[in-house]
Amino acid sequence: RAHVAVTAPDLAPIAAGSGWNGALAMTLDGSYGGDAAQLTAQGTLNPTAGPDPARALLGDAASFRVAGSLRGQTITLSDVAVTGKHVTATATGSLAPALIALKATAAIDDLAAARPDLAGALQVKASLDGPPDGLTAHADLTGSVATAGVQSGPLQAHLDASGLPSLPEGTLTASGALLGTPLSLLISARRNGGTIHTVVEHADWQSTHAEGSVDVDLPNSRADGTLRLSVGKLDDFSPLAGQRLTGDASMTLTLAGPRAQLAMAVHNGGLPGTATISRAALDLALDHLPDQPTIDATLTVDGCNAGGVAGAASLRATGGLNGLALNLSGSIPRLAGAPLALSGTAALDATAGRLTLRTLEAGWRRKTLRLLAPAQISIKGGLAVDRLRLGLDRSVLDVAGRITPALGVTASLQAL
Repeated sequence: RAHVAVTAPDLAPIAAGSGWNGALAMTLDGSYGGDAAQLTAQGTLNPTAGPDPARALLGDAASFRVAGSLRGQTITLSDVAVTGKHVTATATGSLAPALIALKATAAIDDLAAARPDLAGALQVKASLDGPPDGLTAHADLTGSVATAGVQSGPLQAHLDASGLPSLPEGTLTASGALLGTPLSLLISARRNGGTIHTVVEHADWQSTHAEGSVDVDLPNSRADGTLRLSVGKLDDFSPLAGQRLTGDASMTLTLAGPRAQLAMAVHNGGLPGTATISRAALDLALDHLPDQPTIDATLTVDGCNAGGVAGAASLRATGGLNGLALNLSGSIPRLAGAPLALSGTAALDATAGRLTLRTLEAGWRRKTLRLLAPAQISIKGGLAVDRLRLGLDRSVLDVAGRITPALGVTASLQAL
């Protein structure tokens, strides 16, 4: 038998970069008898800092316990539990090379702890059973989701799936009320040989509607079909976003083997008091999927108004992931009494995380700011600039160095 006590009064060095801090106290007990090894780990976590909503759900003191055994190649979980201020989770079951049998539960007793503008509670029960190449999954979600001060009816969702992970089929249903209004969802997937036929039978909530079907040919890595989504009032999602939204939106995704097309549009959208747009549209075409994808995309924004300044912009992107050509143009008809025009070109190597800024020009009040030579911008592991040279009249600004995650930039301004 073995007993070990572990204390960590300061988690910051252990969880560096995660945002977590606090104290941990834990005991480990182990024994071996017959042909099985027994292990129990339990303790408390007292977080003083951490990313929300996890920090808020756990509270100032959370307990955990993991008890199980190892017999041959079979792991048995007899008791796994996490208990926080507003969240609990449990799991039991076994994992063996030929068979998996797991059950789990999770519950949030007060959604306001995670999002103060929401109210309600959620509970999930799930199970996973069968051989590793033919698992069956079941999950049930119950509860209610409402905005603070607004009553909402019960919400239910149910998932039945089999043939996981390689040949899945099943159904996902949801019904009840979300934020006080009816929700109806039915998605089914059926297997026919090596093809999985997935249908969004119906998905409706307030002004949101989705429909479509997709056939996935697994042996040939091919997908064909169309999915459509429309939102008549983005304001329906304001309680979930935590701020007021305006406008309407639509999306269509078309899949045809190695090609995919996505069309998205927003009309009269915005965040009142911050920014609004009369129209934004994205047209994206992908080809040579999945091995060597190429992109042909156009993003346009018209009637943009932020802080009392109105303008328009467009961005075109063409090419492969290691050589994407970018073309940007924009205009502000009236900036401090005069029009501003902006244009630029660049090349993006997404694989290397490098952007080469080739041209940049901005004209305002008979003055023109120009990029004097191509500049390299690294976007891998942060943001860094290599020899950015900008000219305005007879003045030259040179900028080089790292901007993020740590600032280390040198800049010089000289008049020629």
